[in-house]
Amino acid sequence: MQSLSLSCLRLTVLPAPFPHCLGSVEGIKAQVTEYIRTFDRYDFLWKEDLQAAYDHFMQTNPTLEAFEAELKKYMAIETEVGRAGH
Repeated sequence: MQSLSLSCLRLTVLPAPFPHCLGSVEGIKAQVTEYIRTFDRYDFLWKEDLQAAYDHFMQTNPTLEAFEAELKKYMAIETEVGRAGH
């Protein structure tokens, strides 16, 4: 039996005695992969060094307006991600 892990989702490919199910599994795998790709635009959240980004931001001596703009940016991302999950 083979397994495929996609992020937090784990799919199991059924062994040969269940060939009628393989098409369904492949379809589900395609749907899951497509769904996961909807989050690609947020990959900077886990690919970039957030501490370095924060340090760089702080080195610019940000104004209160700059802090507010950054907070709004991340709040908007949180809202978008929350909607995408439903």
